[in-house]
Amino acid sequence: MSSSSARRSGPLLVIDLQFGKGDVEFLVAGLERKLGTGGVLVAQMKDVDPSAGLKWETVVRTELTGRKEPDWLQAGDILFVPRGQRFFASSIGPPPGLAVCGPHLVLLRLRPGARVTSDFLAWQINQPPVQKQLRIAAEGTNQLHTFLATKLGAAFPTAAQEAQEPGEADRLYESATRWLLEQTRDTSKYSLLFTENISYGFRRNMLGMRWIGLTAAILAAIWLVLDTVVALPATWANLGGLLVAMPTGHRLGVTVCAAAAGVWILGVSKDRVRAAAFSYAERLVAACESLADRPPASVAQGSGAAKQNLGGAGAG
Repeated sequence: MSSSSARRSGPLLVIDLQFGKGDVEFLVAGLERKLGTGGVLVAQMKDVDPSAGLKWETVVRTELTGRKEPDWLQAGDILFVPRGQRFFASSIGPPPGLAVCGPHLVLLRLRPGARVTSDFLAWQINQPPVQKQLRIAAEGTNQLHTFLATKLGAAFPTAAQEAQEPGEADRLYESATRWLLEQTRDTSKYSLLFTENISYGFRRNMLGMRWIGLTAAILAAIWLVLDTVVALPATWANLGGLLVAMPTGHRLGVTVCAAAAGVWILGVSKDRVRAAAFSYAERLVAACESLADRPPASVAQGSGAAKQNLGGAGAG
């Protein structure tokens, strides 16, 4: 769920996905302690029921600290429960006051203009086909964690442990990523991964050069127009007619500059970089399947040595 993006949402549905754990830094000690009518409502997993939805009467209140403005819950938000025996989603109505999402819930919010309602999306998530895919994804994540934990010699944290020590969890995930990168450097064997890496790097570099390229295209077009104005006897009053009389080479250059500016504006964006990054990450994780089937290097080397010994014995 954490890797969802607009690319995965399909033509009808575009959502912003945000983890509620982003609000953890605002919670002070004693989260479970009710503070009367003051403070901020904090929706937690225990407050969300598959049939009744979010039960505001059981939601605790606390005081938030920190300078960062939290993402306040809004009417139409969807709270997704990613743990327990069943994954389910619930659309909420208008909060009775300022409210935030607890650390173990996932907040889904439809973008303005989406052609579906939050109630329909929550209902769709709770249907058997989606539930099946969620269970398969969860089992795959557990298998992935087990495989990487074996290779790294360290157990992966649970959701609760990750919420308590996010820095430690991030360091473990970074170690796992570095291990995967080292094991998949063979570009001939992992050609699809190499291709996704190239795509991601290209889009990221294009995004970094976006304003440089856009500025260069605009300045080049301006220079071509001004060069025509200076070269031909005319005044600024009949500039429109002058552009019509512009030499073919200049008109072609302005057209190319305009097309280049359009590419920089419409074809280069953070969303495209994010989509390429998710594709690369998915392909990198998928490489674990082939790595799990590959025999350890010591075993492979031992088998080769055994074959050489057998060959030498046979020759003797």
